[in-house]
Amino acid sequence: MRFATAVEEKLKDYEALVKRSEVMIAAALDPRVKGVLVNVGVNVEEVMTLITNDYKAEYLQAYEAKRQAMYPRIQLMARNYLAPTATSVPSECASLRAGTTINKRRARLGDDDVQAICELQSLLAFNAKSRRRD
Repeated sequence: MRFATAVEEKLKDYEALVKRSEVMIAAALDPRVKGVLVNVGVNVEEVMTLITNDYKAEYLQAYEAKRQAMYPRIQLMARNYLAPTATSVPSECASLRAGTTINKRRARLGDDDVQAICELQSLLAFNAKSRRRD
């Protein structure tokens, strides 16, 4: 009875080592295993794809967690500034500003001129806001 329990515990220890993705990739790449899998009727490419996809996902998650821990402020800034907006409010504001810029007297302005005027208005508004904060 002791022998059976000892063997079972040893197998459980080995199972944790063998089921690691690195070991599975090495086993699948071993030419001896490829020959056996083909004889059994297993598609080797399919097995490799499954193993490498799991491996990539596992290490991508670890990399993401490590990067977020290293640079938490940059991660928050990226989430705030690089995330797509869920509404069309910014584009509506831009078209409203452009509509107030282009009127009957300025109807002949080209695209570059309208863009320059809109950017100047945005810069002036930003400067006015920053002066109010000071």
